[in-house]
Amino acid sequence: MKLLMLVHSRTNTCSYYRSGGVAADLRQHLDIDITIRQWNEIELHWQKIIEFDLIFLERPYTDIAKNLMNFVKNMGVPMWIDYDDYLLGVPVENKYSGVYTPQVRENIKEMLKMADAVSVATAELARLYHDYVRVPIRVIPNAFNDFIFRKRVIWPERQKLILWRGSDSHIYDIMHRGKAINEATGLFPDWTFTFLGFYPWYLSERDNMYHLKEMDIILYHNNLVRMGPALLHVPLNDSPFNRGKSNIAYIEAAYAGAAVLAPNWEEWKKPGVILYEDDKSYLAGIQAVVEGTFDTRKAAKVAWEYISDELLLSKVNEKRAELIKDLL
Repeated sequence: MKLLMLVHSRTNTCSYYRSGGVAADLRQHLDIDITIRQWNEIELHWQKIIEFDLIFLERPYTDIAKNLMNFVKNMGVPMWIDYDDYLLGVPVENKYSGVYTPQVRENIKEMLKMADAVSVATAELARLYHDYVRVPIRVIPNAFNDFIFRKRVIWPERQKLILWRGSDSHIYDIMHRGKAINEATGLFPDWTFTFLGFYPWYLSERDNMYHLKEMDIILYHNNLVRMGPALLHVPLNDSPFNRGKSNIAYIEAAYAGAAVLAPNWEEWKKPGVILYEDDKSYLAGIQAVVEGTFDTRKAAKVAWEYISDELLLSKVNEKRAELIKDLL
């Protein structure tokens, strides 16, 4: 069997969790040849398409993707599409919202109807996309990549470090919880608050706030372990788009031995998570970690046990293997 995975970027986080990063382990589940290409790396004409038994599209939304799906469907090659975000509801505060014009959203709806298989990262995404598909949606959660990271790390001692990581697509999410974050950085000056990726310049300036530039996903995992944060916090504004997001911060934190502060939503109700509902409970969660009334080591331990049982890539990829077998 030959599978073509078409992605927007080989090296971004989406590829790590949904396509290129899962391919090596997936090959061990099936006798399958997987080719991974960015859209700008391959010319897709009929001679090339007939080389493949199945074509996978990661987050398709463009006219080019829709036209390709129409062409491939006419050739009888099954099409599998995958979404890890609710692209029909990107909020205006997200800097990428302008990409998803009414025409683009119609493209997505048409592709959802055309697809022979649709997979998503969360149960909430399955509900959000439900009305636009003709086949049952498969929920394939994001998982810890135990093919790349095969050895369990030894956790270092926790540092007085509270970490946020993400891109500038989260400008409003941090702003939404800015009051609580500002209070925390002011109340706990002997704790470091580090922002990895985007730096929220609009927060109150403090001597205990630091910025790290975005880094490669593999280096990020290794550095996260070495940094030894006590807590990763996940400020998210309540919207359908954010409710559809997956809990990869939970997975990454547990691997590094840290606890997580996250919204009280279905996707985050997992062992070891500190749940918040408003600014008051957000600040209370940070305070519990700082004062030691919340045991971060225990939280990370139960979180890692859950991930080892439910969210290892070697186990989650069984769902992808089953999907492929059903199509072929």
